[in-house]
Amino acid sequence: GHSNGGLVGKLLIDELVKRGQANLVDKFIMVAVPQLGTPTALAGLLHGDEQLIPQKLGFIVGRIAARQLSENMPSAYGLLPSANYFSQVSDPVIEFAPDVSKIYNFPALYGSSIDSKSELDRFLLGESGARTKPPVSDTNSPNVLNQGLLAKASGTQNVLDTWTAPPGIELTQIVGWGLDTVRGIRYDDCRLLSCSHTVSNLIRQLLFVGDGDGT
Repeated sequence: GHSNGGLVGKLLIDELVKRGQANLVDKFIMVAVPQLGTPTALAGLLHGDEQLIPQKLGFIVGRIAARQLSENMPSAYGLLPSANYFSQVSDPVIEFAPDVSKIYNFPALYGSSIDSKSELDRFLLGESGARTKPPVSDTNSPNVLNQGLLAKASGTQNVLDTWTAPPGIELTQIVGWGLDTVRGIRYDDCRLLSCSHTVSNLIRQLLFVGDGDGT
């Protein structure tokens, strides 16, 4: 199972266990599977980033189409950082510069960063409706996601976070290393003097680490 396929494989094996058919699987090999979710999913769901086709050009699939596709795709929500992600990874998934409050008072709501699943869910849902969903064409504003899809994905992630292979199944995990990998997003105020302080003028920076597999 590669990437999301590894998560599907876990759920498939669970289903086989329920049916008393776990013996149908001898080996389960996972390749580059986001076991606890990935901040790359945040970049895609919120802004359509890191999903361009072709990569960095986007003349086949650009940010607008990528964001529209992902926000209605249950599997994309399943790739968001899970509750267990925050207990395993020290880097926050979203950071706020102090002067971002000129545009929206995120620091008063979350402090300098989002570092828990509850905070992340509040942000993804637009502070329970306080922040309006941006127009389709406005990919600079953080998207407001689907509450039902987010809740369903969180329930599935709770199962995946505690998953272990049944006895008798040989488990192999293969991970990449040394590639630039998104670890979060940093939001800042627009620096131009002529810039109006609106959410659509937020400046965002993708933050990377070099100890991942690109996802």
